[in-house]
Amino acid sequence: MLVSQRTCILDSEIVIALPDHAPSPAPRMSAVAAGAASALRQLLLDPRNKQPLAIIKGFRNGFVYGVKIRLPHALVMTFLFHDGSLREKLLYILRATFQHAKNLAFFVTIYKSLLYLLGRLSGRGHPVHNFLSAFVGGYFVFGENNKVNMQINLYLLSRITLGL
Repeated sequence: MLVSQRTCILDSEIVIALPDHAPSPAPRMSAVAAGAASALRQLLLDPRNKQPLAIIKGFRNGFVYGVKIRLPHALVMTFLFHDGSLREKLLYILRATFQHAKNLAFFVTIYKSLLYLLGRLSGRGHPVHNFLSAFVGGYFVFGENNKVNMQINLYLLSRITLGL
């Protein structure tokens, strides 16, 4: 119930003081900025762009997830089990984190891109498209022999074995 312009009573007990003046309006956008914002909004809301935007979002999410997963792991494992100066340890942590994040981002990009292309070529999605996309993405991204890929491959093997 609104008592006046300055006070509002809620549930007959709580009193909230409202500001005497309206907040200052946001600065106006120029015509060019408004046009660009409108064009961007149309691009993002167009249903035809859903899949290509999902590929971009997947790249970003893969990179972010890779950093969130690998950074704490590399930090703990490096300080527990690696020898070397503080600088060498920090460089190793950053390299491992970047490698993990890059791998996940590229895998998601390849996977979603191939899934999109196969769906467009066949006219509809098919379960074999998921397998083919994941196989090709995994081959190109996780096929390189390094410590990060070895850990990811062992993790995936354990998940697949558990699932069977």
